[in-house]
Amino acid sequence: MAEAIETAGGELEPWEALAAPAGVRVVAEADPEMADLMASYPGPLLVVAAAYPDGLFGPSRPPRGWAPPGLPESRGRRLVELLAEGYSVFCPAPSPAARTQPHTAPHGLSPREREVLDLVSAGWSNPEIARFLDISVHTVKYHLARLFDRLEAANRAELVRRAAELGLLRL
Repeated sequence: MAEAIETAGGELEPWEALAAPAGVRVVAEADPEMADLMASYPGPLLVVAAAYPDGLFGPSRPPRGWAPPGLPESRGRRLVELLAEGYSVFCPAPSPAARTQPHTAPHGLSPREREVLDLVSAGWSNPEIARFLDISVHTVKYHLARLFDRLEAANRAELVRRAAELGLLRL
């Protein structure tokens, strides 16, 4: 299983070690300056919080990102890389089913299919998913085809609806 970035007691050292070399500032939800930083910090900013903070993204803002505590280190590194490249990134928290069944989720979904499903439910496009997961767009399409087949869905909206009905996603 992938090594998670732990934030015991709100400590951000593991995140700061990933982000500082890339010039990305990290802030935790418990930080009293979080709202001010989200509104006015001039560079890339990563918020590590259990819940998505309102007001993080907006027009004419520098790159912003959100990640839940306990995100796998490989995903944290990719998130920081994208922020440093100028992209704003919303990283969905793993769904409850993905956390409880690390090898094969309900309906025979692989861990990668779970990741793709979570990103599709967050509204990500195929190129965005490919870039974040460091796979080709063709591979994203392959995973989507398998998801459509396994969940008996005809399109992305129906896929998300079916996954929610089956308890694979929280909407």
